[in-house]
Amino acid sequence: MGGGTRTGFIDNITIKVHYSAPLPVGLSRFMAFPMPGKIKLEWTTSSETNNDYFAVERSRNGTTFEQLGTVKGAGNSSTEKNYFFHDLKPQSGNTYYRLKQTDFNGKYTYSDLLSLAANA
Repeated sequence: MGGGTRTGFIDNITIKVHYSAPLPVGLSRFMAFPMPGKIKLEWTTSSETNNDYFAVERSRNGTTFEQLGTVKGAGNSSTEKNYFFHDLKPQSGNTYYRLKQTDFNGKYTYSDLLSLAANA
């Protein structure tokens, strides 16, 4: 079900309702855990619609990101799904992570940033 506009009429009043499509993924958790020689990133989705994959991205400044790798999505799911990825070359100091979720049709959205201060 996509977004759109619906128009209705009551007496001489026009009612227009604008609605958007539901988000393709309900991201309920995104966390990072420093481990010896790596950073473990974990996230949980509560639902997924046409979710092809997640790209895990890293940044030193929170603006310019590099892709570290991808994790296959569940496609379509109404149950909780858990994912993880290891950053095997962690950087010392402040590091920012985010997820780029891509649908089967190529559309994508970004998660909120996750900030981590670690000693590599």
